[in-house]
Amino acid sequence: MIKPSFNLINASAGSGKTYSLVFNYVKELLLNSNDDHFRSLLALTFTNKAVNEMKSRIIETLSEFVKVEDCEMRNRISAQINLGQKEIRNKSERILKNILFNYSGFDVLTLDSFTHRIIRSFTLELKLPKSFEVVIEHDEILNEVIDILIDQVGIDKEITKSLVDYTHYKIDNNDKQSIKDIFLEASKIILNENDRSFLKKIRSCTSKEFQETRIELNKIRLRESKKAIEFAQSALNKLSLNGLNESIFSNGMVIKHFTSIIKNKFEGIYLNKLEKNLVEGKKVIKKTGNPDHLIHLAETLLPEIYKYFMNAKKCILKCMLIDELNKQWVPVSFISIIADTLSSYEKEEKKILIGKFNEKISQVVEEYQAPFIYEKIGEKYKHFFIDEFQDTSILQWKNLKPLLVNALESEDLNGKYGSVFLVGDPKQAIYRWRGGSIDMFLKFLKKRKFNNTEISIGERLENRRSLCEIVDFNNKFFEMALESISDSKYRSFYKESFHQNIISPKGGKVEIHFVKEREDITHIKKTAEALLEAKKNGFDWGSMAILVRKKNQAISIFESLSKINIPIVSTESLLVKKSSSINLIISVLKLNVFPEKSIERINICKYFIKKNDLGKYSHDIFVNSLKGSIKDFTNFLVKKFRFSFNPIQGDYLSFYELIESYINDLGINKNFDSHIEFFLEYCYDFSIKSNNVFKFLKKWESDSEKLTIPLPDDTQAVRIMTIHKAKGLQFPFVVLPFLNSDFQPGFRIRRQVWYPIEFENTSVNFGRINFSSRLETYSEKSKEIFDNDKKENELDALNNLYVAMTRAEVKMVIITSIFEKLKAKKNYSQLFHEFLKKNGAAPDLNRPYLFGSKDCFYIPNRNETLKKDSIKPIFNFQWKKRLINKDSTNSLTERGVKVHILFSKIENLSDVDLAIDFCIKQGFFKIENKFELKNLVNEVISHHKLKKVFEIGNKIYNEKDILIPKKGLIRPDKVVFTETACYVIDYKTGKPKPDDNIQIKNYSNYLESITSSPIISYLVYINETVIVKNIPKYE
Repeated sequence: MIKPSFNLINASAGSGKTYSLVFNYVKELLLNSNDDHFRSLLALTFTNKAVNEMKSRIIETLSEFVKVEDCEMRNRISAQINLGQKEIRNKSERILKNILFNYSGFDVLTLDSFTHRIIRSFTLELKLPKSFEVVIEHDEILNEVIDILIDQVGIDKEITKSLVDYTHYKIDNNDKQSIKDIFLEASKIILNENDRSFLKKIRSCTSKEFQETRIELNKIRLRESKKAIEFAQSALNKLSLNGLNESIFSNGMVIKHFTSIIKNKFEGIYLNKLEKNLVEGKKVIKKTGNPDHLIHLAETLLPEIYKYFMNAKKCILKCMLIDELNKQWVPVSFISIIADTLSSYEKEEKKILIGKFNEKISQVVEEYQAPFIYEKIGEKYKHFFIDEFQDTSILQWKNLKPLLVNALESEDLNGKYGSVFLVGDPKQAIYRWRGGSIDMFLKFLKKRKFNNTEISIGERLENRRSLCEIVDFNNKFFEMALESISDSKYRSFYKESFHQNIISPKGGKVEIHFVKEREDITHIKKTAEALLEAKKNGFDWGSMAILVRKKNQAISIFESLSKINIPIVSTESLLVKKSSSINLIISVLKLNVFPEKSIERINICKYFIKKNDLGKYSHDIFVNSLKGSIKDFTNFLVKKFRFSFNPIQGDYLSFYELIESYINDLGINKNFDSHIEFFLEYCYDFSIKSNNVFKFLKKWESDSEKLTIPLPDDTQAVRIMTIHKAKGLQFPFVVLPFLNSDFQPGFRIRRQVWYPIEFENTSVNFGRINFSSRLETYSEKSKEIFDNDKKENELDALNNLYVAMTRAEVKMVIITSIFEKLKAKKNYSQLFHEFLKKNGAAPDLNRPYLFGSKDCFYIPNRNETLKKDSIKPIFNFQWKKRLINKDSTNSLTERGVKVHILFSKIENLSDVDLAIDFCIKQGFFKIENKFELKNLVNEVISHHKLKKVFEIGNKIYNEKDILIPKKGLIRPDKVVFTETACYVIDYKTGKPKPDDNIQIKNYSNYLESITSSPIISYLVYINETVIVKNIPKYE
């Protein structure tokens, strides 16, 4: 019988976590006699990139075991499992073939993918539609949900009253943030795992309880403010009776303080040093110019004045707390309604937000046993491998736990138990904001037990990534830096695991540069200098990286370095919206939907002005572009720039075809790049669900801030990214500018915390308040919340620094600040100051502090694949023509489609030439057929039955969706409203068929329900001759 095993590996940065996972995964495959054993193994990690890397490494390792003569990992496994080299080779070959032939059973997945699989298997139990769509970006959905909620104003009395009252409250308090934005913020609580326990409590409260609690809180506030005023009045009376006024106190502060309270002006009265001065008995009494007896009397009364001060303060803090609770009270009270609205929306639209996956899975694991879950998903896993365990959230772990327990505590048919293999590094835990918790990791390290299974702890503390001097520098630096951790529990762990064993080759260099405080431009200048020097020393651009904490820092560096011809890529530069060509398409789409928007004409002209270097003529171009109609504008573009677009294409082309036509007509296809390719894919995905341009623009508005094109690994350019994005990556040369951040987030950053309501007679026990320095003063509980947040922020700051400083392989350049005055708050700059001081050095603005090799040259591996400077995809817009030409049997259908496109462009007589020219340009008809085509069109529009239909001045709908109550959308070929009637036209090609009448009759009947005009219906057969057939409603 093989006992269960639970292995936890505490692996430092660069120690080979992936190697450990692959080693143990492959070893488990080889230990089992079944060559399909991989189907019983499940490896979980956090990103698709990590999944691809692990899968590739496993396949490559098995392949090496088969082909390579002397293989280090094969030798190690052979020694551990007592299996001969030949046997391992043969078995590896069989396993490899089985994996490749049954690749879908090779389960190396992201946690999200695994939970998605379980949810798909439990759609019935979770009451989900079978064909639901997973939504990764939640902003668009939450926007729509809040719109639905706000639309209830005037319909739902309770919602209307709450929002009207809240609007008045915001006006009274001069709060300018829109209600929609506030509610959007509140709606994100629903998807945040850190808020889950509070969310349950809030959702258990009724709207009535929220109203009653708010009324009670306002009563308490009124009572406490009166008490504060009484204390203030008593203090002033005491001073007045003793003949003391403002002149006896420094700056009159004491009198002014109590007077402000009487006037109900509480805001900001505790921002000065009056309380500290009262406690110390200093700087309160003005001794210059005042008689001794009054000074003595005032000094005697100070203890009593301090007592009044503190009594009033206790009352005022309660008032301030209630004011803070009131700011978020209505949004918090609406969370249940928002959550219910979101659930209804998801059900109706058959969508589910990825942020709700873990919540859905928790419903499954709480209700069903592991064997039933395995039965539903069609797999039974006995061996689990989990990467980046320090980033696993509490809820994710809770959901996995039943499956792990089942694997460890149940035997298979051969009497064998399962296993669990976890790898992580608590020092790289930088995802607390999304539910990641290192406490589980630390708990396992301490207790060494999971359920009934002993945990075997392993450590990988050697660094295989960085050269010797970089590892040595980090060891010494973090040994000193960890003293800044306030929490003794965390500090104790870090002391034991920060040090890395040096096994790497000699060499490596660290530079610390100091710049003056608030000189951001110097950080960028030093960064540029470091990159150019590295280039001279043999580092190629693709081997360099710049890591920063904030996105705005990345943007500043990118914009500056781009000007001095350093090839650089960043998330910002890869944003799809950064493409001028895409912005041109968006402007054209906006102009089609909102023809009155002159700014879009200007934006379109700006593109062509820049492209054609016509800046000196821009004023005249702008003035002329604003004249006339949209048609006049498109004609102006053709005349001026030789490119334009057809403003009525959207009436007859699908959305995706419309985008293609713009790319072609505006000349963008001549400069096709990765941005356009990505944008086309994005448009195609949208077109599957909708052809509505307005909906697309709305979606684009929310998505464009996040959409980036994927960056190839072999790009020859310096990469700039945030430290979070750099986790798991490594670079020969790394620059770390702006390393001067405070450990604590600034109070300007909007943050909110849950606060326990401890007042009597309140039904709701939790509210939400803005995080501020005042939080630690409200109560002992609030101080505990404040202190815990402070400790967690310290840990986040140090972990971020650790991740940043362990990315470099050969050389690292740190750029930090010298502060004129020592800052009270802990920050990165202080750490580097203290490090230099400890090493007998001092910060110098003119010279960097050097650690390691004097010279640092880099010789890249010449065996690497040749790196690319850019990627330019090839795209052919003639695919539709090729498809048509391949299928000659479909010529009649093809002709029908072309005729529909032609006539969908024609509203009245004036459109004929433009429509024909467009169809010829698009390749629908040949230019030599232009004369025949014009005759055919004229035969239709001049037909005695259709003359009125094509007259100028009618209201015309060509190929437009029309919403019919209780019936849905219909899309007739042409609907025309004249002064006397409503005409419905259906174009046909080929021989008349009995069924032709059915559709147009339906159209007529449906339209009759929404218009009082008499309906006249025509079937128009367009062949060599034109036949117009009147279709009566009833036959």
